[in-house]
Amino acid sequence: MFVVNNMVFHLSIKDINFIRPLWSFLNLLQITPYYDFDKNVTIRPLLSKIHGMILIVIKTVWIVTMIKDEDVFQMWKTFSFTQKFTFTLVIINTVALNILTIVKSSLLKAHSWKRMIKNFQQIDVKLRNRGRVETSVWGNFYFKYTLKQILFLIFCAYELYSWSNFIAKIALSSIWFSPMGDLFYEFQTFNLITCLLQSIKVRYEVLNEKLVMITKRKAKSLYELQEMVQIYRILGETIEIYNSLFGYQILLITFHCGLQLVGCLNFPLVALNTSNFDINIILCNIIFLMIMLGCFIWMVLLMESTVQEAEKFVNFCYKLQEQVFQDSREIDVLRTVTAYAQHFTRKFSAGGFFYIGKKIIFSLIGHAATYLIIAVQFNERQFQK
Repeated sequence: MFVVNNMVFHLSIKDINFIRPLWSFLNLLQITPYYDFDKNVTIRPLLSKIHGMILIVIKTVWIVTMIKDEDVFQMWKTFSFTQKFTFTLVIINTVALNILTIVKSSLLKAHSWKRMIKNFQQIDVKLRNRGRVETSVWGNFYFKYTLKQILFLIFCAYELYSWSNFIAKIALSSIWFSPMGDLFYEFQTFNLITCLLQSIKVRYEVLNEKLVMITKRKAKSLYELQEMVQIYRILGETIEIYNSLFGYQILLITFHCGLQLVGCLNFPLVALNTSNFDINIILCNIIFLMIMLGCFIWMVLLMESTVQEAEKFVNFCYKLQEQVFQDSREIDVLRTVTAYAQHFTRKFSAGGFFYIGKKIIFSLIGHAATYLIIAVQFNERQFQK
């Protein structure tokens, strides 16, 4: 843990030190490990493990308490089969996501966290990004982060109110029985995932800008080009580390988004045919569905655009070859550099099961529509009985 300097809040995302305040906050939830950015080492590993285990125990107690509660059981009995099925899968999915995040932060992957931050710091030194300040208010990371947190907390307060009425409990006790805690935790995990995504993307952009400057010169500096390819390699390795740290979380977020799409659309269809209709809960479902889809689409587009920036670098390398005489010594170096860059072009994956791209958005919507049709058919049969 460390004392956060006010100047850090004004740093550009081009300097990885900007992440320190966010990292310090996420330490409380064990989404990130205890880390010393100055020495580039994870610190207090035993305390981190104890902290993580305490959070896992709290989560286990929450599950047991919710299962044994009589009001929750009565609410459960009013659900249709499809509602029970989707609700159970959502709970399992979010619990698995949050516990996995804690485990990877406090119990495992210490070396991966260290390598990732070290890579960012190494790139920032080479690109001269250290100490860069964001002058635009809207461009400031923490301005937008605070705005998102306020809007999300307003939604959480509304959801808490809705669930307290739905299960006939006072607002504070309904925290145990609403999905608000898990959703807040997942939202913070998502913020870290997209924050690091933006950090990777902006470094590819800076790298491409520098390469464009080289292509415009008459005299090409092979040393500069080799240094840029080295940075490109480090960025490729950083994506590999990113996939190892967050790949399964991204997979669970994708699964959760699909479940939420089916569940949120199925809930009002069932409620209209039963006495279980609650306009506030339905509005909560719709709002959360919009939040989930918005966040998921943003994450996917960020990943897609980051890979496109990486591919631009290779394209610029090919353009450089066209500007050099084919029988010169430089052309051999450029061909080697281009092949080297191609080898270290990486994509983002969901736990190694599939690569993330725009197609996953349409695939998700298509599968959700199929399952929704099946759910509607199940509901009709149940109502006929």
